[in-house]
Order: sequence, then structure tokens, then C-alpha cells
Amino acid sequence: MFHLRTLGGAALESGGVPLDSVGAQRKTLALLILLAAARQQGISRDRLAAFLWPESDIERARGGLKQALHVLRRQVGSPTIVLGSTELRLNGAEIATDLDAFLGAIEAGDHEAAVASYGGPFLDGFHLAAAAEFEQWVAAQRDDLARRYAGALEQLALAAGARGEHAAAAGWWRRLQAEDPLSGRATLGLMQALDAAGERAAALRCAQAHEALLRDELGTGPDPAITALASQLRTRTAPSEAVEAAPVTPAIRVLREEPRPADRALQPARPVDRRFGRVGRVVAAFGLIAMPVLVMRPWERSAPAAAPSVAVLPFVNASGDTASNHLSEGFTDELVGALRRMSELNIAARSSTTALASRGLDARAIADTLAVGAVVEGSIQREGSRLYVTARLIDPRDSLVLWSETYERAMRDIFAVQEDIARAVASTLGARMADAEGRGGLAGRRTPDLEAYDLYLRGRHSWRRRTRDGLEQAVLFYEQAIERDPGFAIGYAGLAEAYVNLSNFGFRPLGQALALADVAAGRALELDSALAEAHAAKGFVLASRLEFEASEASFQRAIRLGPDYTWGHHYYTLLLMMLGRTGEAREHNHRALALDPFSRPANATRGIILCQEGDYPAARRELEQALVLAPDFALTLYYLGGALAAQGELDEAMSVLERARRAAPGFTGVPGSLAQLHRRAGRVAASDSILAAAQQQVADPRGRMNLALTYAALEQYDAAFALMNELSWDVPSLIDLRASPFLAGLRSDSRYSELLRTIGTR
Repeated sequence: MFHLRTLGGAALESGGVPLDSVGAQRKTLALLILLAAARQQGISRDRLAAFLWPESDIERARGGLKQALHVLRRQVGSPTIVLGSTELRLNGAEIATDLDAFLGAIEAGDHEAAVASYGGPFLDGFHLAAAAEFEQWVAAQRDDLARRYAGALEQLALAAGARGEHAAAAGWWRRLQAEDPLSGRATLGLMQALDAAGERAAALRCAQAHEALLRDELGTGPDPAITALASQLRTRTAPSEAVEAAPVTPAIRVLREEPRPADRALQPARPVDRRFGRVGRVVAAFGLIAMPVLVMRPWERSAPAAAPSVAVLPFVNASGDTASNHLSEGFTDELVGALRRMSELNIAARSSTTALASRGLDARAIADTLAVGAVVEGSIQREGSRLYVTARLIDPRDSLVLWSETYERAMRDIFAVQEDIARAVASTLGARMADAEGRGGLAGRRTPDLEAYDLYLRGRHSWRRRTRDGLEQAVLFYEQAIERDPGFAIGYAGLAEAYVNLSNFGFRPLGQALALADVAAGRALELDSALAEAHAAKGFVLASRLEFEASEASFQRAIRLGPDYTWGHHYYTLLLMMLGRTGEAREHNHRALALDPFSRPANATRGIILCQEGDYPAARRELEQALVLAPDFALTLYYLGGALAAQGELDEAMSVLERARRAAPGFTGVPGSLAQLHRRAGRVAASDSILAAAQQQVADPRGRMNLALTYAALEQYDAAFALMNELSWDVPSLIDLRASPFLAGLRSDSRYSELLRTIGTR
């Protein structure tokens, strides 16, 4: 049985696995989509031909359709997957579609089933070149299906409220609000449901978030009905509740957490070549030593560390239940954090140790690769309210155990166990103790509510995946954590980080996620002003609002509080690139990589800096190296496509950019880059189709940005500058303006310098 996915993307699957042979043939996939939308009524051959081959006469179009049907039947191995002669339809006995499931549930009045089957916007990220009528049809279908989905959510919310199930009603209103964040109706419904459920502080946070979003997106004041309700709630809110009025917006939908493979025992390591420096040794562990770009650069060599150094290996989940992996991951994270806050140890990046351990390296090989003198390893298990932890510190040269301990404590003592281990490790290694409160906050990382802590760890687990679903799920978990404990500062900081990532990759509307990141970071700093993570998130939001001086101050504060916080250095690197201070950007990028050689964004940024300097061959080498570490990272793919295009390798650039588009359909600049490549390859109709699709999105802030960048990539500079002078910029687009190879022509226009002055980056 085949399954056609059209909601949230487009793919034909068999046994849950996409059939790439069909997916690579976009017109064949579009044919299936049109048949799916026609359902059992079917659609005529001539109509299909007109949709898919508009540039051909009727006979050639019919021939194209006949060939496409033949190819489809051959690829899926079924001559009966499409039925009919004049009117064609899908064979429901052989292929099911999410579209049919969704519409069938709507028609049956089963709103819950409809919502469950709605995987996202219709054909999200799918485009068909030189098929304007098809693209217009897709846009109309997408709007209609989104409207039906919103209607189902509202019906579920109203029904739950009528039954007195106010918490459930709030959940449905939240999901509706996530679909249309500017909707006063959805926000008002959510506030009323939260109030009825006894969550007045949360209702006030919704009002504040909605007001911030309207101000940032539309430049308008708050909805009067929402203001009136908020005023009523404040008069009824106890003083102890009033201080909690920092908004948190819910996730789009509840998503099932994807289990990770169970922790594997470490295997003996293969030898690591010692001719390379620190980063070279890290990559050598991945079997990539033959690449010449991996040789350490002179400015990357550093003197031996004055303080003792240590790597914390991932603690093993001793419960044997993969659903508890977030606990072992989180305990490892928090132990690393405790060591950094409480001691003067040099500590290897968490992602580096995890990456190496996952490759089967033993403690000695990991220590050698990361140039550390000691290794911490252990296990953790939770049984009800009891916590069981084993930990030991070993000298990797001879596997000598320097210290070990077993803890059996109440689960509420988990923070004390982390600190006990950190003190013992630091003391055994002779490291000086540090002022914990002065190094990234301590009180704000704790909560008396163990369920809140568990939800926070689940949020970190989901956030690491960096996919759209992972980030949305992280938002949900962080929200639940801070709803349980409104004083949990690091929960707000985590929420702010997730919103920043959702914005960067275009997974949320432009401005929406950043407005939410702003209020979450602000609340975190109200609760604990020493949280480096919150200062970094705040700095990112300020950069997106073009408040560059304040942004720089926030990043510098984050780095002072957390000198080992990789993201602080990385975000500061991005700001420096936006301001044209490339030398300083290179320095902070180097610091980020020294702290975490496996950082995907920091590795990509090294190549982007070279793009900004115009050294495309070197940029290509760096970006290809970064791509080995993270093959589906959209940032790396986008700039690698640019470097390839700058060297005239158009086909390879096109392939790489298509991968970037699939990884993050809303990523800034991708439409313009694809349009430029089609134009340079002589495919003018395909280029014009992309431009036409971009012009249809002009009502959306991100759509306007991509339209401006498309004009610029196509050298239509008058139209580009006319739009750019009134855009809502964000960090990725401002870096694109400085560094994208596709905009090299724009930067030679006399109006470019004036644009930078207008923005404030020069």
C-alpha cells in the first residue's frame, strides 16, 4: 500500500519510506497530487495536461501526460495505481492520501481526526517550474485547507469549553493561535479558556505576547477586546500572580517525541593520526583525514591549557528505556554546566564528546582527539522518586580510576548530586573553584518542581534535533515546564533559544518567533540576570530589530557570564558579519569552534566569512567540510550552493540548493538563488515562474524579503532597492546582504552603501 503525503510537504511513500525515484520526477509527483485532490470524482486528461504542460500545444501535452503515467506505473510497479480512461482517479485500494483522510474527517464532522491528519500547509515547499496555473491552484488549495483546519480547531475548542473542559479548550485555542498568531479571536478564546481553567497569569502572558506581535508585525496597537479582558484579569489577579505576566506562546501541535537509539557500549578506537591539530584530530576521528582542508591553520594553534582539562562522556541510561534518554542527556548537560560554573577546568564541548562517543571511540581515543587530560563517565537511572547515579573520573593514558562514587538519592536531590560530582572532579584534578553565580547563573537553573525539570530536559532533547518538528516540540515542553514553575528562568531561556531557531530557518512567520523570543528572554533575565543563554537570545532579537549597539552589549554580557558558551560567540560572530567587521567575526568564530569543533552553525559560518571576503574556492572547501559533519544543514547547503555557482558549477549548485530548500523551505534567499541559476542556465521560463511565485507572497513579511532578494539575484535592482528600503530585516537576511554570492552584483550598485547606512550596519 502506497501513501501520498501532501500536507506539510510532498512525497510518495511505501512502508513509511519516501520513494525517491518518484520524488525526483516533479511532474510525476504533481500528477499524483492533482489526482489526490480530485479524489473519487476524477479529473480529465486534458485538464491534467493543461496544468502540467502549459507551454505545449494540446497534442504534445497529451503525449507528456501519457509518458508520465507510464513512468509512474513502472516506478511503483503497479499498472492499476491510476484508474480510468478519459477521467482519471487514484486507485484507493493501492494508494491512500493524507488529503483524503483529512477531507473525509471534515465531511464526517470528526474534527479531532481531521486535526490529527493535518500535517501542515498543503505542498509546503513544493514548486513546479513553468507551471503558473498549477502554482495558483496550489495557493488556493493551501488557503482552503488551512481554513478548514482552523475551523476544526475552533470547533474542538468551543466543544471542550461547553463541556467545562477548560484546559483542553485552551490546548485547542493554542493550536489555532499558532496557525494565525495575529488573530484576535484565537487569542481571546485562549485567554478566556485559560482564565476559566484558573490560569490567569498565563492568560495575561498571552495578551502581552499578542500586543508585542501586533506592534512588531503590523505597527498597530493591541486588540481592544483583548486589552479589556486583560484589564479585567489584572483586577482579579493576586499580587503574587501578577509578577508572572511574561508571555509564552504555545507550540503548533503536540508532536510525538522520536526515540533515540539506546546508548551503545563504547568500542575500541581506531588509531588517530597525531600529525594534526585539535580540530584536525576531531575530524580524523570521522575518517576524513585525507581532505587537505583539515590541516590546522597557524592562527588556530593554541598553547597548552594552564588549567586541567576534562571531557564528560554521555552518561549511560541505565534504565534500558529509551523514553528516559532525555534524563541521561540532560544530566550530562547539567554536569558539564556545573563544572564550568564551579571550577576553572577546561571542559570539552558536550557535542564533541557525544559525536565521538557515538562513533564508538573509547575514553582514551576521545581524550586524545579532544586533547584533554581526564575523562568523566557514568550512568543514571530513575525509579519512581529515587535516583541512582554512578560516576568516575579516569586518567585515559592508563585507565587509572582517579575517583569514583555511587549515589542513591531522592530525585529531588538531582541538582545536589550534579554539584557533588563537579566538586569532586575539580578537587581531584586540583582545579581552582570559581564564583558560580558570576559564571552564567545557578539559581535560575533550578526548580523545586521535578516535573518541570523533566519537561525542560525533554525540551532540550527535542531542541537538539534542529528540525521543524523538533523545535516546535521543544517549545511545547518548555511551555509546560514554565507553566508548572513560572520562576524557572532557564526554561524561559530555552524557550527563547527555540524561537530564535524557528525564526532563523523560516519555520515561523517573520517577526512572530522573534517577538516571542524577546518576551521569553526578558522574563528569563527578570528571574536571573546572570543567565548567559538569555543574554545571547536577547542580543539576537535586538540584532533583528536593527538595535546593533544594544545587541553587541548583550552578546558581550553573555560571553562574560559564559566564556565557554559556544552560542554566545557564534551569535556575536553573526552580528559582526552584519556590521562588516569581518576580522572580529573570524576571531569569535574561531573561539566558537575551539569550544565546539562539531558545531554545525560555527563550521558553516567559517565558510560564510570566506564568501563575504570573496574567496569562493576556500569557502567551498570549508563548506564541504562542514557538510560532512551535517549533510542536511540548510545554512551550509545554501552558501555552498553560492560558492559553487560563483565558480560556474551551476548544475551542482542547483542540486545543493534544492537540498537546502527541502531541509528548510522558508530559508531566506533560496528562491532568488534558484531563480538566478535557472536564468544563467538558459531556463528563463523556470526562472520567471519562481519570480511569479515570489510576487504572490508579497503580503507576507518573509515573502516580501524573498521577493526583494529574488529581484536582486535577477539583477532587477530598481525593484530590489524599492522593496529593500521598507523590509523587516532579520539576521539571516542581513548576513545574506553582506555575504551571499548570489547578491554580488547588488553590492556593486551605488545604492548599496546608502542601504547599509539606512539599515544602520555602516
